[in-house]
Amino acid sequence: GVTRDLSTTGVYFVCSKQMQVGSRISLAIILDDNLADISVRMDRKGTIVRIEETGGQIGVAVKLDPPEILTSLH
Repeated sequence: GVTRDLSTTGVYFVCSKQMQVGSRISLAIILDDNLADISVRMDRKGTIVRIEETGGQIGVAVKLDPPEILTSLH
């Protein structure tokens, strides 16, 4: 899918796959900074809260779970 809106608590993306409200979903969100030539990948989980069908595409709104903070202990 293609992300259209992203916040700390949710994401909205469009895709061609049918999905259901209430379904759990795992997402890999990749943020690119072409000027700095870096990419960051965020793996998040959430619940689909809204589906919109427009122009042959499916819009999906997801409420994200709180992030898991992974740390490395030395």
